[in-house]
Amino acid sequence: MERKLLYVAFLREDSDAVGFIKKVQAQCRAMNNLGRHAYLLLSRKDRVVCYDTANGQELVQEKRYSPKAVFVETPAWKRKASSYFRMKEYLQFAESMAEALDVQEVYIRRMKPVTPQLSIWLYKCRRRSRKTYYEIPDYPVEIPSKQNWKAYSMYIADQAAFRFGVYPFVQKIVAVSIAPVTDPKVAGIKNGIDLAASPLVQKDKNRRSSAFVLAGVANLAPWHAYDRVIRGMKACPAYVNPEFHIIGDGPVKEELERLAADQGVADRVIFHGTLTGSRLDQMMEKTDVGIGILGNHRRNFFGDSSLKNREYCARGIPFMISSEDSDFPEHLPFVFRTPADDSPVDIEQLFLEYRQYRSRNTPARIRSYAEEHLGWEQKLKHVFPGELKEEGAAHEGSA
Repeated sequence: MERKLLYVAFLREDSDAVGFIKKVQAQCRAMNNLGRHAYLLLSRKDRVVCYDTANGQELVQEKRYSPKAVFVETPAWKRKASSYFRMKEYLQFAESMAEALDVQEVYIRRMKPVTPQLSIWLYKCRRRSRKTYYEIPDYPVEIPSKQNWKAYSMYIADQAAFRFGVYPFVQKIVAVSIAPVTDPKVAGIKNGIDLAASPLVQKDKNRRSSAFVLAGVANLAPWHAYDRVIRGMKACPAYVNPEFHIIGDGPVKEELERLAADQGVADRVIFHGTLTGSRLDQMMEKTDVGIGILGNHRRNFFGDSSLKNREYCARGIPFMISSEDSDFPEHLPFVFRTPADDSPVDIEQLFLEYRQYRSRNTPARIRSYAEEHLGWEQKLKHVFPGELKEEGAAHEGSA
């Protein structure tokens, strides 16, 4: 018998958080395949919406926010105030939908800040024997430097609110973790992907370009360490002919543009901005090696659970990483590695390894690994034990 589950994700469906929205939608589809009937609660600028994900994404109910809760961009104080009221009304709607749908389980993606309203609802769920899960999408949480007293004090406050306002009331903490988990209440998982959203690349056998095409897709931040690739291009012999395509925007984009000019490789470092849909697919068709996160060490992380690595794999593209990722053991020929430090990437060595394994690293072979190991069903089956539904199997009670 299917168990009804309400997935509570306080994310704006109409914002730039496209990757996060796709992730929770994919998780819901996986939950449906693991014996749940998942409903998804999302926010918009002016309303909260509830979808039935067992039937595609069918709108069940929506409710408009009051004027004081409607999203505004500026001024900053008004944006923060509207966010407070929006979260309050969102949680009120979540509680009412849990009752109206009579769900047996509630799955909450981490909410900040933890408010008394959230804690009280979790307490009510426990009293009603409604099983609750609370996901931390980046575990363990990065600890700010004590020198940054504002960030550090906020971290301490957040941790205290979680410890006393969430932890006692939920049955399971789901931690998307890059480190071993020892707390029996915490289920450590790696990031999964929606395979259907990452189409297999179709390599053009008649491709005329002689360039060695590298591509990185990210919301550009210091820990992506794309500067290591740019500095590596300067030292790379001409015969390799590397191109580096940077897809995405972010706070370090201008810094990377200046670095490419300073290193004399600006003509071979191409900034595309954000690409989605067919435009992203077309760029991936041309890519020889995807570039993962090369600077986790800059934030004292020495493990990796990046979605981007998994998306490259699902598309059938070999890729480079610098941190350990237990989903990709050392022996895999399509995963290239560079040291977890700030040294320039040895692009000539990467090129030679790419050529050495090119005949084995067919897109179909790389994709098959993703199908066996990286889908959300594979990740969440440890959280929701039960029979994995066969593709296309009839629902219980159907004709």
